[in-house]
Amino acid sequence: MGTGASNSVAEIFDLDMNEQVGEWTCPHTPPEDFADQVRAIVKWLGGYSGDAYVIWESNAGPGTNFGRRLQWQGHRNLYTQRAEEHKLRKKGTKYGWHSNRSAKRDLLAEFVIALTEGMRKRTGYRSCIIHSAELLEECSDYVYLESGEIEASSRAD
Repeated sequence: MGTGASNSVAEIFDLDMNEQVGEWTCPHTPPEDFADQVRAIVKWLGGYSGDAYVIWESNAGPGTNFGRRLQWQGHRNLYTQRAEEHKLRKKGTKYGWHSNRSAKRDLLAEFVIALTEGMRKRTGYRSCIIHSAELLEECSDYVYLESGEIEASSRAD
C-alpha cells in the first residue's frame, strides 16, 4: 500500500536468457504509482512490441488497484490466470496471478527447481539465474507454518 510495511517490487527478467536483468524496489510507493512506474519500465524494455509482459500478484487490495491502473493505461500484455493444475492450463478471464496456499507452494517449488537448474552448465529444464542478493535472501526466508501456509519467517511467530 506504500506505507513502508513491505516493498513494492518489479523484477525484470530476460525470458530468452532466463535471467534477472533488473529490479526496482520501494516500500513507500502506493499501488497506483507503482503501476505507473512499472508501465514506464515495460515501455522502456518492451522491445519490438513496445510492451513487456507483466505478471503480478492480484489478490484483493493493492494487487487489484495495481492491475486496474495498468489496464486503464492501456497495457494489454498482461498475465491471464490459468488452471495451472490442468494439463492444458487453459486461460481464464481474470488478469494477474492469484496467490493462495497451493498456488504459492507450487510457484515456490518451481522457482527452487529453476534456480537449481540455473546453476548447472547444461540444463534440460526451465532454469533461472538471479543476480539480486536481496531477492535470494528474501526467498530463503520462507517457512512452512503448522497450518500448511507458507510465510516469511520474519512475519511468523
